[in-house]
Amino acid sequence: MDRTIDRRTMLQLGGAATVAAIAGCSSGSDDGDSGGSGSTGYEQYLAVRNNQVSFAYADFQALQEFNTGDSGGGGSQGDLGLDEPMLAPVGGLLLIGFAAGFQLGALGLSGLIQTESGSELSSQGNQILLSNGALVVVGDMDTDEIDSQLTSESEGSFATQYEQTDESNGYTFYEPANSDSGMTTSSGVAAVSGTELLVAESRELVDAVISAVGGDGRAVDEFDEFRWLLDNGGDGLVALGGYGPDGFSGFGGQSGGSGGQNDGSGGQNDGSGGSSETELSFVQNSGGFVGSISFDGEQVTSVIAASSDGIAETDQGQIESEFQSDRTDVSVDFQGDNRLVAEATYSRDVLEGSSGSDA
Repeated sequence: MDRTIDRRTMLQLGGAATVAAIAGCSSGSDDGDSGGSGSTGYEQYLAVRNNQVSFAYADFQALQEFNTGDSGGGGSQGDLGLDEPMLAPVGGLLLIGFAAGFQLGALGLSGLIQTESGSELSSQGNQILLSNGALVVVGDMDTDEIDSQLTSESEGSFATQYEQTDESNGYTFYEPANSDSGMTTSSGVAAVSGTELLVAESRELVDAVISAVGGDGRAVDEFDEFRWLLDNGGDGLVALGGYGPDGFSGFGGQSGGSGGQNDGSGGQNDGSGGSSETELSFVQNSGGFVGSISFDGEQVTSVIAASSDGIAETDQGQIESEFQSDRTDVSVDFQGDNRLVAEATYSRDVLEGSSGSDA
């Protein structure tokens, strides 16, 4: 089996999907409403690591209502103007796309996420997360099919053959068969159940997610403030966020993410041509933020919830100015001394113009 990393698939999952989805290129949704339902549905996968949590999330099944097309170059944050804070959540899709492209490609499982090129796999992922550096694919998993993909002989310069190493808590674990090769990979451990595929550099990262699924060590249970952030900012098709009571070190600050490789899971070196971190000055030394994007017909709505001691220490006018956009109005609702919720609604034509898409 050829497990050479498929650059085209990586771009389809990352930049190309981002440009088309954020531009709202609808392929025919009857009701036009693809926003959240009031519950994130992914909080059970978010564990605490090093006294903080970071994540990115995308509901690819819902995003398939939008025509991903082929933008040729895959798009970039510069194309969409994602350097403005209210579009920062779209960086979650970029992180996921590039991480999934590298990690699933190394496993021979790129076809888990449907693109316009189709897939030969009966297994299909509907939702993807990055949870503290661990990749989580949620959907319908044919465990026998995935076992065959992982354990078969492979070809290509980045080829890795896997073997079963353990079964625990309803998951079957796989690790590289040739562990003496000396090669470090962000896909070092995989765990498969009938509904999930977990991939990470270490067993520790995978076990943390499995424990959270079982109800132990969930970030929303450990941190009340993170639960508030998720409840107020995480209800969308694409989400990005992080929190730490002693300071949030960002998406490149979690150890065990990419192992130094350009696989997209480490945050800063994500191959997207820009940073996926928020530039909000008041969320630097404490607290965190959660933001998400929802689609509704011709409109794209972004919501960001932030919590930080820096909010009380910073002039509200300065904070409001950091959120402002040249393309739409942004409302900022200050809630108490240390919390705020910002919201902006973009029209599809404005974003299409900024992205240069032919949607």
